[in-house]
This record gives sequence, C-alpha cells and structure tokens, in this order.
Amino acid sequence: MNISAILPEVVLTIGAALVMTIDAMTGGRRNIGWLAALTVMVAGGVVISQFNQIEAGFDGMVLADRFAHLMRLVIYLGTLLALLTAIGAWNARGSSSVFGAEHYGLLLIAVVGMDLLVLSADMTILFLGLEILSIPLYGMAAGRLGSDRSVEAGAKYFLNGAFASGFVLFGIALVYGAAGTFSYEQIGRTLLLDGDATAPLWWIGGLLIAVGFFFKIAAAPFHAWAPDVYAGAPTPTVAFFAAAPKVAALGLLVRLTQTMFVDLPMQQLLWGVAWLSMLVGNLLALRQRELKRLLAYSGIAHMGYALVALVAGGSGAVGAIGFYLLGYTGMAVGSFAVACAVGYDGGEVTLERLAGLGKRQPWTAAMMSVFMFALAGIPPTVGFVGKFVLFSEAVGAGHWPLVIWAVLFSALSLYYYLRVVVAMWMWEATEDTVESSAGHAALRPVLVLASLITLIPGVFPQYFLAVASKSLFWLS
Repeated sequence: MNISAILPEVVLTIGAALVMTIDAMTGGRRNIGWLAALTVMVAGGVVISQFNQIEAGFDGMVLADRFAHLMRLVIYLGTLLALLTAIGAWNARGSSSVFGAEHYGLLLIAVVGMDLLVLSADMTILFLGLEILSIPLYGMAAGRLGSDRSVEAGAKYFLNGAFASGFVLFGIALVYGAAGTFSYEQIGRTLLLDGDATAPLWWIGGLLIAVGFFFKIAAAPFHAWAPDVYAGAPTPTVAFFAAAPKVAALGLLVRLTQTMFVDLPMQQLLWGVAWLSMLVGNLLALRQRELKRLLAYSGIAHMGYALVALVAGGSGAVGAIGFYLLGYTGMAVGSFAVACAVGYDGGEVTLERLAGLGKRQPWTAAMMSVFMFALAGIPPTVGFVGKFVLFSEAVGAGHWPLVIWAVLFSALSLYYYLRVVVAMWMWEATEDTVESSAGHAALRPVLVLASLITLIPGVFPQYFLAVASKSLFWLS
C-alpha cells in the first residue's frame, strides 16, 4: 500500500465526507459549494507537488505517472469551473431550487472515480473507478428539484449507463479468461506473446470494454443518451458532465491502447467510431435550436476529433490529446455557464432566447462568441491549435483520409456555431425575453477563467504542448 500514490483522492474523499456532513447538519447552506471548490484546489496542489514523481501502489494496481498527473489536473480544472458555475447559479437564484446541496458531495465522489480511471494499471481498479464515477452522475442528472425532465434525464442516464457497465464487466471477464491476469502490462505482454491462441476472447473482450467507454465520452453510435440528458439535467450539472468525465474516459482509452490492447486491431474500431462521431455530431447539430442540445451534439463531434489522434497512436498523439482536452474543458464548461446565465429560470435556452443578448448583456455575449469561435476552430483560440496538433499526428501516421473527413466536418460546424453568434449580435430580441442581471454577474468569474483557458493556450501553445509532451508514459 502506497497512500502517496492516491493522496489527492484521499483529500477528495475527506472533502466529500465533510461536505455531506455539513449539508446534513445545516440543511444545505450556500457556502457549502466553496468547501467543495477548496477541496478540489487542495487536491490539485498535491498533484502539482507530485508531478515529477512516478509512483505505483497497491500491488501495482495503481500507477501515478505524469500522464495520470496531467489528466487529473485537467479533470480538476473542469470540476472547479463546474463548481463555480453551480455556486454562481445557486447565488443568483437565492434558493436551492436549481439543485439540492447534495450536488457538491456527489460531484466530489464522482471525481474520485475519474481519478481512479486515469490511475488504473489493473482492470479491478478500472471497474471500481467506473462505478464510483457513474453512480453519483445518475443522481446528479436527476437533481433538479421538482422537475420531471430532470428525473427523466437521470433515468435515461442510469439505464444506458447500467448497460455500458455491464459491457465493460463482461469484456473484463473475457480478457481475464484469455490472459489469466488483470494487470494491463501483463495482459499486453501475454497478447504480444500468445495473441493468436485466444484471438476471439481478445477481440470480443476488447470491443466490449471499448464500447463502455465510448458511451462515457458520448461517441457515436453510443451517443443517444447525451442530448436528452443534457437537455433535462440541471445546467450547472451538465457543465460538469460536458468535460470532466470525458477527460477521464479518454485518458483511460489512451492508457489501454498504449498498453493492454497495443497489438489488437483496435485502430480500425477507433477509426470507425471517430468517423461516425464527426458525421452524426455535426449533421444533427445543424438542425438544433436549443443550445444545450446543440452543445451535446457538438461534444459528440469533438470526441470524434480527439479519437483521430488516438487512431494515429504513438507518443505525439498522447501529448496532442492532453493539450486538446485542456482547451476543450474551457470551451465546453464556458458555453454551458452562458446557458446557465441565460436560462436562469430553468427554461430552454433557444436561439430565440439568445436573440439580442449582445445588447442586453454584451460581456456575456462576447465570452460566448469566444467559446463558439474556439469550438469551431477559428484562430487564435485553443480550438484551432488543438485541432491542428490532433490532425497533424494523424497525417504523420498516414491517416490522411480521416483527416480530410475531419477538416470537412470542422468547416461544416462553422454554420451552427456562427449561427449562435449571429443570434446574439444581429437578431432582435423578442418581447417575452426575460433577463437576470444577477445571474450574469454571478457567473462572470467562470466566464473570465474559461475564456482565458480558451485563449492563452491558443496564443502561446508551445508552453502547454511542452507540458503535455512530458506527460508520456512508457511500459517498463
């Protein structure tokens, strides 16, 4: 047992226990969210202090290397932004009608599960992390008090998530049957030495595990839950769903493809999922007029872009994915923070509701424009640089047909991203538009921080790419 390897997770667990205890004793005070945010910052400080250390623990089941440190920091960044969004929404409403105070404790527990995924070097920890991550998310999706849509979102997420967990568990059983071990490294070595003898088990087991985590990142064709869950769940909760769980699941897929499934034909599967995600995400986003559903389909397309680099494989792709996830976290959470500010009353945030936002709330409209430009991949935002490094890795590996497909759909996405910008600055507001200045003011710190994350790595990418490149891990 090496507690140092999981010290940030210990901090998060203690913080979650304190948050839930204080909530039970005080009836859910507003400042309970700040305790959760402080917990995340302390855990992040521990990771930074350990960044140059590589530690293994629990009989090799946990590996805290630089890659795990980088993924944890990106997860904490997205979590902190989501927490600030939730705190701002709560303060703006003046009551707990946005969501219950248990939101904060469940969120911290979910982050522990995310950390275990990126720390895992063994399939036992993989499944443990998956369940610790998933179960709190189901409750959070249904957390909007008195809302039938929120309950429906939680039920849909739970049912789909339960099937996905079942696929992962069955896949683990098959891979264990083929290799006789749960260790990623030992499984990879067994596969290299004797892969042909048990090929069906490897193929089916690997496919089932991959399906479970394609669901977590909402990659097509395992994406159907995302638009409905995003539309029905509380918007501050969706800000959390949009980034942190996807970072954890993609981080795990990176580790699996570099270790356990290094010699399996996973490249063809990843190629197909990336291609389909870009197709489905972009085409279905074109016809959306509700912002949260539009961003849900946008997220599906962006996971396709990230998988393009994973298809390429190699050390450069790992760094490119890490850099891209950093930028995507700022873009995604910032966009949902704007949706939270505009839809402060819980109503749908349609394009018509965004009409005239540039006149009513120019600061919020300007920040949203930055996020839309970044998601579209327009320079000098991190979205442009992130896509460039992702696609460059794929071109270098000879996957230029997939890159051409990605570039074409990235160009197509300009239509629905710029339509949001046009609605804010050029459309006239309707008479029934309701605005809350308090909601915009409360969420301004989140928008500023998210916009800095979106712009600074785009203007000075070399520094962030250098950090990402140092996060690589190697098999011993």
